[in-house]
Amino acid sequence: MKNILIPVDFSEEAANAAFYAAQLAKQFGAELTLMYVFRLPIAVSEVPYPVDFVRIEEENRDLLSGLAKQLEIKYGVKAHQVSVSGFADDEILEKVASSGIDLVVIGMKGAGRKLSFLLGSTATAVMKKSPVPVLAIPGDATFKIPGHILLTSDFQKVNHPEIFKTLTVLCKHFRADVSLLNVIKPGELPQRKKAMEGIRLETYLEGVDFQFEFEEEGNVETGVERYLNKHPADLLVIVPHQHSIMERLFYKTHSAKLMLHASIPVLALPDKVLTNA
Repeated sequence: MKNILIPVDFSEEAANAAFYAAQLAKQFGAELTLMYVFRLPIAVSEVPYPVDFVRIEEENRDLLSGLAKQLEIKYGVKAHQVSVSGFADDEILEKVASSGIDLVVIGMKGAGRKLSFLLGSTATAVMKKSPVPVLAIPGDATFKIPGHILLTSDFQKVNHPEIFKTLTVLCKHFRADVSLLNVIKPGELPQRKKAMEGIRLETYLEGVDFQFEFEEEGNVETGVERYLNKHPADLLVIVPHQHSIMERLFYKTHSAKLMLHASIPVLALPDKVLTNA
């Protein structure tokens, strides 16, 4: 983990995510990049109106420099600064693809326990499309070395086992243990496909202290929440698959079913790989 990207919008939640990322970067000797994307206004009439883009760019650079200075003074880490115009999710993903980014750290804020991402559709799109792990930090979370990590799994086939590298690096560096949770329906019998994928997960997490856990619950969201209530964790890890329960769980944030613990960071390990296409 050598290059960490932090999208910011100059809010308190974004600053908190930057502070968290700085402390994580210090642990690994990683480089930080603060990125702000300014969206150009769309003309709604034929009458032009003046927009001082030079001034806006200068203000953005000043704000980024101020945040970078805070990180250097408080945590002793330096951060590169990038300010561009365009659509936030597109520009963030382009930066990931072109700059060898290993991890994206983004802020989120919680309304009660409901996950409500700081950048709304931008953060959702980044988590959904990013080929590298995305770590979402609640607005009130403070950096804590993870001792116990909860990895949720629906035991669907993993196409790219290398996605677990970030998790294994974190676990080995911090000597953290992992509970691998599968929520099953009451009375559900083991399925051969799930059993085989469980065996594969053991190889993916080689060298990590982990154990399988099962929670009987007809509703996956409720099952995860109930497990966390009984067994608090420092980090929640998900592996979103297209159209899977994990995608429904974390990407449809308007749903009342998303009542989860937004008090701990959420790490999404995308089952896709970075390509140059």
